[in-house]
Amino acid sequence: MTTQSIMLSEAEMLAWAGLVNKAVANSISGLSGMIGQQMNATSLKAGRIKANVVVDILGGMDAITVGVYLGFQGSATGHMILAYHPKTAFEFIDLLMGQDQGTTNQLGDMEQSALQEMGNIMGGFFLNCIADANGLHLSPTPPVTMIDNAANIVDIAMAGALRDNEDVLVVDVTFGTHDRQIEGRFLVMPSDHLMTVLRQCWQS
Repeated sequence: MTTQSIMLSEAEMLAWAGLVNKAVANSISGLSGMIGQQMNATSLKAGRIKANVVVDILGGMDAITVGVYLGFQGSATGHMILAYHPKTAFEFIDLLMGQDQGTTNQLGDMEQSALQEMGNIMGGFFLNCIADANGLHLSPTPPVTMIDNAANIVDIAMAGALRDNEDVLVVDVTFGTHDRQIEGRFLVMPSDHLMTVLRQCWQS
């Protein structure tokens, strides 16, 4: 049976996009303690796309992509993935590990561990922002890091999410310290249950 996604009104979509933008900014700010420097988002742009074009916005089926996937659970469930071009991911790892830019050129165990720790921090801050704003309890599942072509990342990391959602909220973000900027992409796929809960919160 195909799940019928909750259709949001324009006002509800704006509210959801604004909440996610705030949560993304909150999650990036949370990285400051990890790297020992102030980190902020300098640009945030949210948009809604159909789930069947996620691969396209990652560069096409064969585009090599680094993805950090987290699910979330608690008052409701959902999925999110942070996606980067490999060169950008390597620059991000150098920033996280306090290394000179250009040091990282592969995704080994240590580099994956750094991205997973980043995923834990960003996922926790992201969900806390959404939960606190709506009186919910949300917690992330352990992050999974992978480097593969976009089609495989979508198939492996997001197959369940894309089966249950027609729409995906995409947030393109530029963030970093005063001397280093990184461009990343958040893909957020809430469950119908979460959107129903949020709709009730917004209407109360």
